[in-house]
Amino acid sequence: MPIRVIDTDVWSYLYKGRDEAKLYQAHILGNTLVISFQTQAELLRWAIAADWGERRRQDLESRLEEYAVEHSSGILSLLGGSNG
Repeated sequence: MPIRVIDTDVWSYLYKGRDEAKLYQAHILGNTLVISFQTQAELLRWAIAADWGERRRQDLESRLEEYAVEHSSGILSLLGGSNG
């Protein structure tokens, strides 16, 4: 199964159900989805900065668990910059 690295903006579009998310659906369906450790950190910090309540933060954390998290590595850089 192909791997797709989802950046913070795309993850946010998907999470919020924004129209922009539709642009990425064909690229992510049926693939293994990965976020970088930096995307995970940005999203968690986003919830703290926005003063989200416990329930919303738990929902965010639950949704993040659906993605593999890749820590800093050369392969992450290669996957993030590739089209396939």
